[in-house]
Amino acid sequence: MSKEGKGKTEYAVYKGREPGVYDSWSAAKEQVNGYPGNCFEKVGSSASKNYVVYEGSKPGVYGSWQQTHQQVSGYSGNSYERCDNRAVAQDKYSAYRGK
Repeated sequence: MSKEGKGKTEYAVYKGREPGVYDSWSAAKEQVNGYPGNCFEKVGSSASKNYVVYEGSKPGVYGSWQQTHQQVSGYSGNSYERCDNRAVAQDKYSAYRGK
C-alpha cells in the first residue's frame, strides 16, 4: 500500500509551548519536551482511538488522549487503556465496573 493510502501521521499538542498540530515528531517534541504537564498524541486519519479510564478523576470511556489526560493527570493510582474502537472500550469499562 502506498504511503498516501495509509493516511498522514500528525502530532497533536494539547498542552505545550505552542499547542497545535504538527507534521513531524521533531516539531511536536520541541513544543512538549521539558514542558510541565504536557499533553500530546500521535494522530492519523485512519486511527480511531478510544481510551478506558478505570481509575481517574472521572472514570469512563473517552474518544481522545486529550480528554483522557485530563482525567488521569495528577491522579495518584490512575489506570487507563487504549482500545481500537469504542465498542471494545465500552465492553472493557462495563466488565471492570461489574455491569
